Amino acid sequence: MKCFVPILAVPFLALSETGEREKLALYRGLAEEGKRLDHFCRESRPTIHYGDTWTLDQALRSTMATVQLLGLETTIEALAKYAEYFQFSPTEYGHLVDNLVGNFCSKNITVMGLGEIREAMMARGKKKDFFLPPPDAITASPEREYRKREFGLTLDLFKIFCSWGGDIRERVLLPVLLRNPIWMGFVGRHIAGEKVIWNEGNNTLSVASDRESTRVLCDNLICRKRLPDDFERSFHYAIGSNGIRDDFNRLYCQHLRSIDFNRRHRDPRIKKMVDTWSFDDHNLLNAQMIALVTGVPDFFVRSKTFHEAREFMRASIDENWKNWALARIQEFDGRFPYEEFLTISPVSRDGPYGAKRGHFPVEFNINMGEFDGIHQRTGKLTVGSALTVSGLSLRYLATSLKGIGPNRVEERERAQEHFASLIRDKVQKIREVSNIPLPERGLENLIAVQLARELENFPGPLPGKKDTVSIPLKFHFSLFALDYMRERYAALGGHSPSE
Repeated sequence: MKCFVPILAVPFLALSETGEREKLALYRGLAEEGKRLDHFCRESRPTIHYGDTWTLDQALRSTMATVQLLGLETTIEALAKYAEYFQFSPTEYGHLVDNLVGNFCSKNITVMGLGEIREAMMARGKKKDFFLPPPDAITASPEREYRKREFGLTLDLFKIFCSWGGDIRERVLLPVLLRNPIWMGFVGRHIAGEKVIWNEGNNTLSVASDRESTRVLCDNLICRKRLPDDFERSFHYAIGSNGIRDDFNRLYCQHLRSIDFNRRHRDPRIKKMVDTWSFDDHNLLNAQMIALVTGVPDFFVRSKTFHEAREFMRASIDENWKNWALARIQEFDGRFPYEEFLTISPVSRDGPYGAKRGHFPVEFNINMGEFDGIHQRTGKLTVGSALTVSGLSLRYLATSLKGIGPNRVEERERAQEHFASLIRDKVQKIREVSNIPLPERGLENLIAVQLARELENFPGPLPGKKDTVSIPLKFHFSLFALDYMRERYAALGGHSPSE
């Protein structure tokens, strides 16, 4: 079964506000985390082994129970907020709760008791820091109309989480979420006891320890939320485990990524939902779940038709382009530069985390001026080469950076400079034998910095000490840069500047 990563589409928000910028950065980070997990599964095809079948079953049950508890905690709060928005009376809301818990919650659920679920729902939103995805500026539908669609999807999400009774072979409706790498990346972060922090100064994300994350362990069929020390001590580790997060990634890839429904479910209500939900319904349910945990609305959920969603996307892009253009006009007002310099800069990965390819690609843009810098690769002439390095040197760089930590800048720079010295002669050889016009000095330092970023977030195993790794080098020459270089070449009588 093909694993589909849904489009995460964000309506235009007020990016000048710090809170909205943080939301979007964390949202983008979540999407990239899921893309990285999906890529790890497709490219590495990892496997995981346990001492016996019972331990594997417990690991799967604990993971699914964590999915269930995170989902219940989120949807219980969200339903209370939606009920408040639609001004449900206490009686109306009580009937809704009784119907959901009585008809769709498994009698065998253990992460929360049925009475505890009913009590939490009747508390009507005890978390003061939980908010629904906010209204946006450009959705064509009236707010009350798209709130109804969000509310309906949230009701179905609650049914998905509450209907599972702990049987790993009878997943009921959970596969809708279990197959989604973006949602499961979020779950894996909780299981690993991690959280993502936004750094406002440089608009980057970093990972930190989180002692408050939701972590569930199962003892046979009884699943309970555990404290960090108890969880890490009792966790069902795989044979040859490299840590909790690596175990989770491999377990997801091998056992959950392509999991399917039991289409012969005995409960006719559950069977009807499984049979009538389309692929689009699955995507909308995932989109709404991600919107609830990030606070960023999804415009496919808020649109009545695909045409409306397409116009919605176009309006968001137009708004960003307009703001960019106005900012550039103000920045360059009154300035008439005679000539701009050629610049070489790394190609930024998609989002704060960066796309992990598994073979450590290093890419640079050769630009000249503001317009060349708009696109990363589109419309540019790409030429490439390859840099061969030893696995030992890559492992040295990776382990050095891991031991140093993100805040010790000078020590990190020294490690990168040392690696740059190891590859300096090889980079010079590339300059000599290739026809690519490369900078005469400093390129090895840029390569070292880029490789450091790749290695720090690489989810797979590092190359062996005796391995030889071929690192793809790509250089994207923009139109203005190419025109300048052609004119420069002609001005020098058909000779390169170095000649």
